[in-house]
Parts: sequence; structure tokens; C-alpha cells
Amino acid sequence: MKKSAWNKTISMIKAHGGYIRSKDLRTAGVHPTVLPAMAREGAAIRLKRGLYTLPDYKKRDELTEALLSVPGSVLCLGSALSFHELGTWEPPEIYLAVKSGRKIRLPDFPPIRLFHFSAGSFGLGLIENAGRNKAVRVYDAERTVCDLFRFRHRLGRDISAEALREYMRRRSRNVNKLLSYAEKLHILGPIRRSLEILL
Repeated sequence: MKKSAWNKTISMIKAHGGYIRSKDLRTAGVHPTVLPAMAREGAAIRLKRGLYTLPDYKKRDELTEALLSVPGSVLCLGSALSFHELGTWEPPEIYLAVKSGRKIRLPDFPPIRLFHFSAGSFGLGLIENAGRNKAVRVYDAERTVCDLFRFRHRLGRDISAEALREYMRRRSRNVNKLLSYAEKLHILGPIRRSLEILL
């Protein structure tokens, strides 16, 4: 019985991109004691309450772990910048956006920094099912550049300037979309002034 439950759990973890929530196993008929037992014996790793992975699973990904640890979150700012390969800045933490007003308990690992975005702007530029395992939620390049300008006083003007410069070098750039986002996020003036310098 134990072996079949463990094998079913391992198969489900692999089918879910290397991660599983306790509630998904319960829905599939696996007893709630199976995952904690596997974790005690080293057959699974508890990332946070109700979220597990396999110890040697090759497809494990810190970004996916972070997003699963904070349900409903979105890769933003420095982490979205890295995802889109814009600029050279690599933040020491994974930057996630959540809707304003949410109280989140963060896991010990991976290191996460939260940013609270208003409900009205939260969905602007959101890309679902991105990344190699289709589990990443991330803001598109235009929204990322705009957000870096919004947070330029906190994160650094050089970072936002470099991101815009790299974005403008891309053949896939969409300046109309960038300006539309900038207007909606109330940073049209700074973006326009920076574009005038570049152009």
C-alpha cells in the first residue's frame, strides 16, 4: 500500500512539472499523510506548508518554486527583466508582484521580495503559462520597463535606463504598447523624456 501510494505521488509530482500541493493529492485520492511521510524519509522535500517537490528532480526551478509558494503572484521588476533577458542586472532575490492588501507568509527558500500592485493595474501586461514548464506568470517586456521606471527611485535610475535602452534595441519592440502602459501607470513623462534622449 505504501509503495503504491508513493509511486502515485512521485508520478503526480513529475506530471505537475516537479511540484505538488497537498490538496491536489487529496483530490486524487492520496491520503494526506503520504507527503509528510515521504519528506521524513527523504523521498520528498517540503518547500512550505502544503507544497512539495522531489529531492533530485532535474526540472526544479527556483522561479517556479517562488511562484507556487505565493499563489497568484507574478514575476516582476528585476526577475521579469532577467526572464526577458533585458539588461545585465540580476537581483539577489526573486521579485514577485501580488495584489495590494494581501498578507503573505514567505518560505525560507528561495529568497523572495514582494511588491504590492494595485488591483486595477495588476493584470496589465500579464503573461500566463510562460517558461519551459509553462508554469511561470510574468509581466511582458513593456510592463517590466514601465515598472522599473515606477520604482526607479528605489531600485536605481541606471537600471531603468539600461532596461529601456536594451528594449529599444530589440526588433520585437512595440513603442505604442510601451507608451500605452506608461500612460496607464502614470509614468508617461519620464518614459517620453528618456526616449527622446535615446532617439
